Amino acid sequence: LLRLETRVQNGSSTEPRYGLLDCHGNLVISAECKTIIRVEQENNIFFIAEKNFKKGILDKNGNIIVPFIYNYISDNGSPFYCVYHNSHGISDNEFHSFYNFNGERYICIDIDKDCSKKVTIPAGYEYAAYVGYGIVKVSQSDKWGLIDISGNIIAEPQYSSIDVFDGAFAEVGKCVEDNKCQYGLIDTVGEVVLPMEYDEILRWDNGYYVVRKDELYGLLSPSLHVAIE
Repeated sequence: LLRLETRVQNGSSTEPRYGLLDCHGNLVISAECKTIIRVEQENNIFFIAEKNFKKGILDKNGNIIVPFIYNYISDNGSPFYCVYHNSHGISDNEFHSFYNFNGERYICIDIDKDCSKKVTIPAGYEYAAYVGYGIVKVSQSDKWGLIDISGNIIAEPQYSSIDVFDGAFAEVGKCVEDNKCQYGLIDTVGEVVLPMEYDEILRWDNGYYVVRKDELYGLLSPSLHVAIE
């Protein structure tokens, strides 16, 4: 493969953009990448490329193996380890994914251990993270939903945020255009057990929840009955 270079305007200067041509002059990767790094894994050739400030991986035929959504990709062996860092909106999280050479993705339930427990993430979801009780939160078009470890849908992507499960419930939020968010709770089967009408929900001692509407606070029992209005 031959490297193709072009230049794009950036203010008063120009910057290089790269692509790849095969030996017949056919375009394999269009010249829109800021960087292209060739890597060889188990007799396979891949290219880690960056465009629009995100990284992805293509095979030698230009097929996308890893989508261009990641901030960091490691090429130290199989599988490819990819990290997306979300530092905007209502949360600040890192999402870790692994891809095999066929582009199949999975996450590790015990990511801080030896990754002996893995969950395959169905195609069509952008980011994924384990939230407990055999449940994974997944994003699609900036909305979060829930699937089980077999890939079955528990809750369709519809929430702006989903927290980890603490006990039987997880906090979910929905935000409007001015980033005004309302929060509630869902259970492990995806049912809303506390309506999304609170400005803040805080876990307290012994399974209790402190809830806030405007400047007023209340206390809910572990079974979500009102303990203090």
